[in-house]
Amino acid sequence: MKKYIILLAILNNLLFLTYNLNAQNTDRNKAVYVELLGPGTIYSVNYDTRLQKRINGLGLRLGISYTPVFEKYLTIPVQFNYLIGKTYKFFEVGLGATYVDYGPLFSDSNPDYSKSVIHGTLLFGYRKLPEKSGLMFRAGISPTLTKDRFIPHWPYISLGYSFD
Repeated sequence: MKKYIILLAILNNLLFLTYNLNAQNTDRNKAVYVELLGPGTIYSVNYDTRLQKRINGLGLRLGISYTPVFEKYLTIPVQFNYLIGKTYKFFEVGLGATYVDYGPLFSDSNPDYSKSVIHGTLLFGYRKLPEKSGLMFRAGISPTLTKDRFIPHWPYISLGYSFD
């Protein structure tokens, strides 16, 4: 229970930081999207915003995924990213971490199996944004570093909505 309270406090602080940065400048690009594979491992629903008053440059991404099939599997990817380019087609690089919590679907099944870990993540890919609000697309690879191994070619593909 204590780890969930700490995790919620961290997420609250990240969302508060993002909200305050966005409240100061409304001329920045934001997006919500669904991503298959990538830092969220299976899938994730994400919110992304630029931290500067421009369409490219430094940004922050926060996501969540929950899969209750056979066992519970929760992931929370958090990543800083940087968009390189001047038009609406960008090369994207990112660095972050993904919190992973998994175990039996019902806590009385096998409580020793439950586990929480943090994976390090990178991101190298392509991002296509609309000129104004509209459909956005992302694809690339997201190398992942776990406690036991390095996965260099973990792909991702995202589709979502971008807005100012």
